[in-house]
Amino acid sequence: MDLRKWCVACHDMGLHGVPLLRSRSVNNGSLCNPSPQKWLRLAKCADPSVLYRNEKGLGIKNVRTICMKTKVNREVLLCCSKDSTVRAVSSARREEEGRKNRKWKPGEVLDEAVQRVTYKHAFEGQSDRRGLGHGVYCRKSPGRKEISQEVCNITEEEKIPHILSLAQQSKWLEWDNLINLDMKWQEMIYALSPSMLSFVLNSVQDTLPHPRNLRRWKLDVEAACSLCGWKHVGLVHILCGCKVALEQGRFSYRHDSILKEIAQAMTTKIQAIEEVVPLPSGVQKIDFVESGQRLKKKKKKKLSTGLLDVAKDWVIVMDTRQKQAHFPRHIMTTSDRPDLVLYSNNTKNVVMIELTSPAEENIEKWRSIKQSKYEKLAENIREAGTWKPTVLTVEVGARGYVAKRTNYVWRKLGLSYQDGNKLSERLSRVALRCSHFIWICRNTKIWTSPTEST
Repeated sequence: MDLRKWCVACHDMGLHGVPLLRSRSVNNGSLCNPSPQKWLRLAKCADPSVLYRNEKGLGIKNVRTICMKTKVNREVLLCCSKDSTVRAVSSARREEEGRKNRKWKPGEVLDEAVQRVTYKHAFEGQSDRRGLGHGVYCRKSPGRKEISQEVCNITEEEKIPHILSLAQQSKWLEWDNLINLDMKWQEMIYALSPSMLSFVLNSVQDTLPHPRNLRRWKLDVEAACSLCGWKHVGLVHILCGCKVALEQGRFSYRHDSILKEIAQAMTTKIQAIEEVVPLPSGVQKIDFVESGQRLKKKKKKKLSTGLLDVAKDWVIVMDTRQKQAHFPRHIMTTSDRPDLVLYSNNTKNVVMIELTSPAEENIEKWRSIKQSKYEKLAENIREAGTWKPTVLTVEVGARGYVAKRTNYVWRKLGLSYQDGNKLSERLSRVALRCSHFIWICRNTKIWTSPTEST
């Protein structure tokens, strides 16, 4: 269906009375052949809401939600019409609709959405670091865009009770500290293969055909890990927990690929700092303007005040499986080996970055373990009294979800907001590609580490 047909269909939904049961059947795939679940190779037990929800899903436009929005927008247009006759007919229609025994009524949803938006306007506060009382929060009346967005929020909340009733497919609801994957259409069409996209959707709901699910589905009662022989094997074991896979370097392949991407970003940042030539003291920059023209006001760029901006002689030491590197001995003699060490001999600053790529369920656990481990090393360096250490931890999940705290690490190092977000997206893609390759090779006993994915 091209764009013109889609617009006409959406317009007809608002103009004519399209029943919601009909739109629900479109979403479930009964009116489409084949259904979206078959296109994306979702398991039969997978929750189809993963296709339409924005949280840990694809965020595809839901036909039922569009139908609800168009009907509510129609009610808004009729209720707010300047013609008194139209308003009277609208109120009469809503009264007649209230007497009918229907599961969904546009008038009731409109009233609920208006009440929510009004409540938000009345008790709206600040969520940033601006001064107390900054800005004007009093608004006159809720607009159509806000009401439409609130209708979408209502439909999203309706899915939560059903998801909570699923014991296995609802574990992603606990991942509050993770950044959602950026599933843009361009990424899904050109960057992600159909197999990888299927891996993403099924891994979030734990519906991949690993041995535990094969036993549950009664497809292979004797299913076990092909490497270590353990029978009670789930997705976390295959991606993060198998001891044989750990010794072969399968998990190090993903870890080192992510680490090299971070090291490349740090190298680019250091090179940008070295290229900056400060003006001599007392010299001001002069902007020349042609005759008859005025000088355009330019926004002053905020000077970056990150950890990397205090020096220009940074040295990067990276520890990988293929090329192990010890901690700089002129700073401290220790057996600990952080994944990435940046130090400046002029300013006596040393930054230790520790990367962890566990399962999303264990990110907080491993972050606290790594943080406490290298804080002891930092305390020993401070007691020496010469160097100023800083410990930073970066967590990237095996399914490609990055911890929200990671963006704070990039800004502390001196990266801009845009550069930090782009770096987190790249790390997510690298982790996803590596985990997908590990999943494909789960039954291959001989492992040959490929070139680290970038």
